[in-house]
Amino acid sequence: SRAMGGSVREAEAVYLAFADRVGRESDWKPEVATRDLLETVRATFARSDPPPEVALAPRLEVPLCGRDEELAYLTRSVFGEVARETPNTVTVRGEAGLGKTRLVEEAIQGARFRGYRVLRSRPAELERSIPLNPLLGALNQPWVGPVILGLDDPWNSVLLALMPQFHEGPEPPPEVPYVQPGSLPRRTYEAFFRLFRALVEDTKALLFVDDAQWVDETSAGVLQFVHRRWEGSDLTIVLTYRSEELVENQPLARFLGELEEDPRVADIRLTELGEESSKQLAQSVASDRLSVAALSEVVELAGGNPFFVIELAADYMEAVSYTHLTLPTKVLVCRSGGWAAGW
Repeated sequence: SRAMGGSVREAEAVYLAFADRVGRESDWKPEVATRDLLETVRATFARSDPPPEVALAPRLEVPLCGRDEELAYLTRSVFGEVARETPNTVTVRGEAGLGKTRLVEEAIQGARFRGYRVLRSRPAELERSIPLNPLLGALNQPWVGPVILGLDDPWNSVLLALMPQFHEGPEPPPEVPYVQPGSLPRRTYEAFFRLFRALVEDTKALLFVDDAQWVDETSAGVLQFVHRRWEGSDLTIVLTYRSEELVENQPLARFLGELEEDPRVADIRLTELGEESSKQLAQSVASDRLSVAALSEVVELAGGNPFFVIELAADYMEAVSYTHLTLPTKVLVCRSGGWAAGW
């Protein structure tokens, strides 16, 4: 149950603790089904890293603190357990550093454990002018190629023109069309819709677009097209974004505004952590070595922002001598409107 809720590491730790305790008291051995389940958990954890194009910056492994309610709602929404019409889209919004990505990653581990196919992408601000960039990045998976090739014409030709890396055969791939930002032929939208339908024929899928505030207008149009026409819970689209960055991306802002009014959409808005959760997070980073004074200063400076808490606590632990905490460069960049990778 812990693994299916996204806490894969915790699930393995619970099993190992049980095995150690029982093993000291008896000659207990796990049954074959138990061993198989453990291997499934371990395999899920082993492949939980994102592909290179969306890899996160190295960071400390820290627990998810103060987000139990949000994680429970996200898990129920993704896996169709919300007591209303099953959503096919989930939005997670909040300021930089509040833990949007971290929250969704917990659910992604649970999705992989349940056998979901996971597609993920993280568009960048400077790549926002590249049409379809986040979608093509998310679909650049080896197992997607055979699905495209299995589509009927003209849908496979349309998609192979956009993703020639999946082309097979001696003949040249279809000519790559010019994609005008914000404008696609109807059949291109339809081709993406049919591809997603084919991807979920055998199993459910989750499409995760992180930092969606940088999604280009063309990709936003495809997402809107798919969302409006999708029926059922076999595909879930998860979008994280920072509302304050939408001023310069009005097409996406209109789409997200439409989602806010849609009863099929589960909307999660993250706010700052409370004092106790901030203290718990700081001590987990510092391995409970922060003094009362240092802990209070970390929490006060961080202002409930998890990214700030982690950077401040880590900065203190790396300091040769502690006199007075100052804001690390990463925190200053984030506060001035920069980004917090993976948060």
